[in-house]
Amino acid sequence: DGLICYQHDSDEFGPPGCSGTPKGERDYCFEMEMLPSSAPSTSTSPNGIFLEFKLELTTDAYGGETSWKVVNIDKNAVVGFNENYASNNAFRETYFFPGDVCYEFTISDSGGNGSCCGYGGRGGFTVSYDNIIVGTGGDFLFYDSFVFGDCLAPSAMISVKPSLVPSLEPSVQV
Repeated sequence: DGLICYQHDSDEFGPPGCSGTPKGERDYCFEMEMLPSSAPSTSTSPNGIFLEFKLELTTDAYGGETSWKVVNIDKNAVVGFNENYASNNAFRETYFFPGDVCYEFTISDSGGNGSCCGYGGRGGFTVSYDNIIVGTGGDFLFYDSFVFGDCLAPSAMISVKPSLVPSLEPSVQV
C-alpha cells in the first residue's frame, strides 16, 4: 500500500515497524515512493538505497511548543514529522529515507525561544544522516533549518548577480 512504518520512543529504541508497540510508544507511518527489498542499508549506493535519519532531541520546559519536519525538496513533500513533545525529556527517533534525495530539516518552537539557552530551556537537537552528524543546535527563535542528503554543495552553487557597471557579459560568481 506504499506505507512504511517506523517506531520510536525515548526509552527503548526498537527496529523499524508498527506492530507490537509497547505502551507509551508512538508509531508513525509515512507514504514512501519506494520500498526497500530488504533491511535498510547505510551504504551510500545510488538509487533505491534507504539511509538512516536519526533525530536526538531534548526538550525544554515547554516541549509542547516543539515540532519538526523533513521535506523532500525535489517534490516539496513532507516525509517526516512530529510535534507536541513532553517537556524536559530526551527523545531519539529513527527513520529511513531514500538516499538519492535532497532533504530540508526544520525544527520549530511556537513560543519563539528555541529549546536552549533562554527562557525555559536546556534543550537541543542533533540530526544524523547515514551516521554522519548533519546538524545540531537549539539556540534559535522560532525555527532552525538546514539541508542534507544528495544536494548540491553550497560551494558549487552558481549565483548570478547584476553588475553595477553595464557589460556585454553577465556576472557569474562560482
